[in-house]
Amino acid sequence: MISTIGYLDLSLEASTWGDPNDERTLRDLAFNAAQENIEKSDVAIDQQSVSTYPLMLIYEALDEDSNIFDVENLKLINELEKKIISQKNYSYHCVLVANGTQCSDVLSLLPDLTTNQKTEEPDEPYEYPLFQYGEDVKEQSQVDSELTSLYNISTMQFGKNFDTEKAEGRYYRSIFYSGLPLEGYKNEYDNTTDQNSNYEEWTGDIISIVKEYIEEGKFNIYYGGTVYVILDELYSMLNHDYMMLAFSFVYVLVYLWVMTKSGFLAAWGMFHIVLSMPLALLIYNSVFSVKFFSSVNPAAMYIIFAIGADDIFIFINTWNHSRLAGPDVIKSLKTRMMWTYPKASKAMFITSVTTAWAFFLTALSPIVDISVFGIFAASLVIVNYLFVITWFPAILILYEKYYSHHHCCCSCAFPRKIPGGFLPYESEQNICCAQCGTACHCSCCNCFKTKHKLDVDWGNVDGEKDSNSNSDDTKNRKNRKKKKKKKKLQRDSNSEQDQELNSSSESFENADNNNKGGQDELFQSLLQDEHGEFSVTKLKFLDRFLYAKLSPFLSHRIIKWVLVIIFTVLTIVMITQVASIEPATESSQSFPDWSNTEKFTSSLVNDFESNDVNAAVVYLYWGLDSFDMTGVNTHHPEETGTLVYDKKFDLTPAKNQEYFITVCDDAFAEEGLVDPEYTQCLMKDFKTWVGEEKFPVEDDGNNELANLMKNFTNSQDGFKYVQYIDYSEDSGDIRFIATPFQIPLTIESNLAHSKIETEYDKWYDFWGDVNKNAPDGMDKSMFSADGMFVWMRSQEIFVESAIFGAIASVIVALFVITVATRNLIIGALSFITISSIVVSTIGLMKVMGWELGVIESVAITVLAGLTVDYVVHLAHAYHEYQAKTREKKMQGAMYLVGSSVISGFITTLGSSLPLLSCYLITMFKFGIFMIISLGLSFLYAFFFFMPLLAICGPRNHTDLREGNFCRKKKKKKNKNAFPLDSDSIESENSLQNSSDDIELSNEGEEERIEEKRVKKKEKKEKKEKKEKKEKKVEKEKENKKLASSSSSSSPLSSSSSSSSTDIASIASSNNLENQLHQKIDDDL
Repeated sequence: MISTIGYLDLSLEASTWGDPNDERTLRDLAFNAAQENIEKSDVAIDQQSVSTYPLMLIYEALDEDSNIFDVENLKLINELEKKIISQKNYSYHCVLVANGTQCSDVLSLLPDLTTNQKTEEPDEPYEYPLFQYGEDVKEQSQVDSELTSLYNISTMQFGKNFDTEKAEGRYYRSIFYSGLPLEGYKNEYDNTTDQNSNYEEWTGDIISIVKEYIEEGKFNIYYGGTVYVILDELYSMLNHDYMMLAFSFVYVLVYLWVMTKSGFLAAWGMFHIVLSMPLALLIYNSVFSVKFFSSVNPAAMYIIFAIGADDIFIFINTWNHSRLAGPDVIKSLKTRMMWTYPKASKAMFITSVTTAWAFFLTALSPIVDISVFGIFAASLVIVNYLFVITWFPAILILYEKYYSHHHCCCSCAFPRKIPGGFLPYESEQNICCAQCGTACHCSCCNCFKTKHKLDVDWGNVDGEKDSNSNSDDTKNRKNRKKKKKKKKLQRDSNSEQDQELNSSSESFENADNNNKGGQDELFQSLLQDEHGEFSVTKLKFLDRFLYAKLSPFLSHRIIKWVLVIIFTVLTIVMITQVASIEPATESSQSFPDWSNTEKFTSSLVNDFESNDVNAAVVYLYWGLDSFDMTGVNTHHPEETGTLVYDKKFDLTPAKNQEYFITVCDDAFAEEGLVDPEYTQCLMKDFKTWVGEEKFPVEDDGNNELANLMKNFTNSQDGFKYVQYIDYSEDSGDIRFIATPFQIPLTIESNLAHSKIETEYDKWYDFWGDVNKNAPDGMDKSMFSADGMFVWMRSQEIFVESAIFGAIASVIVALFVITVATRNLIIGALSFITISSIVVSTIGLMKVMGWELGVIESVAITVLAGLTVDYVVHLAHAYHEYQAKTREKKMQGAMYLVGSSVISGFITTLGSSLPLLSCYLITMFKFGIFMIISLGLSFLYAFFFFMPLLAICGPRNHTDLREGNFCRKKKKKKNKNAFPLDSDSIESENSLQNSSDDIELSNEGEEERIEEKRVKKKEKKEKKEKKEKKEKKVEKEKENKKLASSSSSSSPLSSSSSSSSTDIASIASSNNLENQLHQKIDDDL
């Protein structure tokens, strides 16, 4: 069925979940194509004569020791089944027998366990009489005797735990068969859509009756055996599970509102996340030319909620940090955005590219459903990134310009009125609070519940006068007029405009690199209190906790090593678990334990012997050569490949017809290969129909065999084989023939690999012998099993794809991070962390008892793409933040993106929680997987990756080329130092002791100690200069006294002596001062 989703042409039909390059898939495709080519017979057969669509009811006693065959239970069962067969339209759907005169008996024990059976002539509109059920159930002793006798005849309706001595058991089942064709149709292939719809409605009526007795609670009733029952419950659960998507949306919206303190930003941010879905579908359909929409694709919508919210947090957080980036940045919205945009977009680009590539790697899977899921998810990530760097900045500017000032509770929140108009929003006089960024000209403002004083006077930072004076207001007005004229002239010159932008860009760079400390010293200078001391009280609580509490804790010289060792040991333990992972050994569960479908399937498989209900079927067929998939785009459902017939196939020789029967006999004789009780052979039934004396049919080229075979399949006895024989359009010969074999394996949803492999090996060996011993014309048989063997190969692909996807995604993350940071050290540490996250997640899945089924394999494939974000954000922030030590760089990284990472984690966690309320196990497991993977990603990012950076992280951008990046750099001795006198030696010893004290102190306080040391040196130098000046004055006084006392005897000698003394003193003083300055420079 090709359906249209809006303006897109997408197919919603189910795929085969198979590898189109595998021979098992090709054999299935060839068989299905051959059946579609068969021209269905228009011959009319008896109404409701073909038994199909069995509806089974399983009865289970409430307790293990209870007996379902208790008389009271049997009375209710008898009442229920009588009500089913007495419903209005039952006779129009039952299997008719006795030449179409009555409904066949229900496969039930109740007719033998009741008394007073009588034939009822039903009122109109009943057409056929119904009989067999009695009025009353027999006494318990009679029931027990009857049960023992019936069990000896057939065990099909009894559970495995039936006790023949006590005639007790917990399980019992009845089967209601329906018949085709319905009234008004020629055969079962005549207008199948209408007949199936009619049957679905009839099944719904029966189920409604059964639910009435389920509510009574006397015993459990499970119903199934037909695909319509499964689909009914599946669609109901899908509707519920997709409603959980709405809860995720609401949660993310509310959390964005709380964290941004703006419903405006939250609403428009969520709008662009939702809008990315239809645009991603457009790219998915038009750019990547995918025409198939998988049932797995909606899971990507949960993912994009988390990723989109994370990007919004990054942008807003970077925007908020711009308030503390210096006067060149804070002066206008334009300059703030020019500072914010490159930083935020680069950080989001790294994570988006890594995540998108991880999903694109998933698209390499040969299984179409997984492949298109990867393409759709990657498209969502790309479109969301484009929105967040185009749409959201515009929304943010609108908010800041027209809405953010409404946060102030006072009327002064609006732009200040001045003679001739209002001050522009970006005017410094309108900036109330650097922390909340609210426009207000009063001395304080109210940002929700927290009041902040005017904490940054940007005018004083720039060295300007107080802007509150009237003279300054006049000057400001004149300056604004001049600026307007200047801007008008600049608009006419593109070169001048570019020069302005370049100048602003350089000023932003200078704001970050104005000294050796870079951002760190600017950051600390802006957070000084009234005494000039550094204080973190101006930071928000979360930023203050990350900067002042968590960062010092993680960088502690002992704790950082302990954390690294703990997580390393955890990773090693999980590696041992990953090494033992393998395809699922048990059937994957699709429905929850409490669901009817799961209980029915579990009881059918575990509580009853093998039977023909839901049994697997293998088809052995001749006449097909291959199925050509050359040039087929598997993402286009309308491209199905080409069926190639075997031109050498020939069934007309007598020995070939005999060999067909020999193959059937060999299959029946092979132990465990087929179930002979429920299996028939096409050629053996044809032999019975045509007669022993006429078989094998002699065909002299007059199509005698083909004509007889057509008559056989058009008959009442052979019509069930009409879908297994096809004839050549040119010659009329038989060109394709198949016969079904029922095997002793029950079809369950998602059969385990090990169970299918056992049956496949048996049939593969048998198939080899069939072709080996076949005569000419019959030596190219093939076998198929309705996708069961295809599913086995798919499970193998899941394992291969999971391993490949995980490894490739981690390698892509290493490449992207290394290129983005241009630092191999950060790239290597990120690679180690992400690899550890992937390994730990897979290992924990193994510890929880999960096996590699469908959802587990898909989850592992996209694991790296989901878990790289937190590490990448912290790595990028560590690289960008400029400081003198690893500890300061780590603190800066925590301040820059720590709160965004935490907010992103909480958002993702919250958006995943509704998945835990989903009914389908696939969605439920995916929710658990997201919580586990993102939880481990968060823990590893903060408590493993950050301590690793504190130990071995680069101190600056040049550490990429250093081999000793994990050791402290040794200070180089100054070979050109001057020899020092005794005073200088004492000074040097003092400085050396101070330096030794610094090295022995905590590394996290090195910056503060260094500043104090510099201040101490400056005070000491001033004191020394003052003492030298005083000594010089005293010496001059003494020299004058000496000169006056000895001037009469030797004035020239005295003068000469005095001059030489002054010169020596000055030289000594200058030498000492130069040496002290040289020492200070060396230490710094």
